[in-house]
Amino acid sequence: MNYVPIVGWFAGVLVNMSLAFPFWFLWTHLGAGSRYFTWLPSIWHKVPYWDLVGLFVLVHILFDLFTSVKLNFQKVLFKANKK
Repeated sequence: MNYVPIVGWFAGVLVNMSLAFPFWFLWTHLGAGSRYFTWLPSIWHKVPYWDLVGLFVLVHILFDLFTSVKLNFQKVLFKANKK
């Protein structure tokens, strides 16, 4: 039963990989990064795929972290107002 979180982590990475691929394809091969975001440094116009997957994973982790803190804070406020 201890392998359940690891399976969830792998599933999350697979989801982020599948979400990052269309974004990477549009950004690098179709040139959306260099065409529409000319103000960005040139190194960000051709982002490697695995760097983009890592960025998607990081954004997902930060989103989960901040939304859980917000939900816990709302629970504390709700309990305080109930008294």
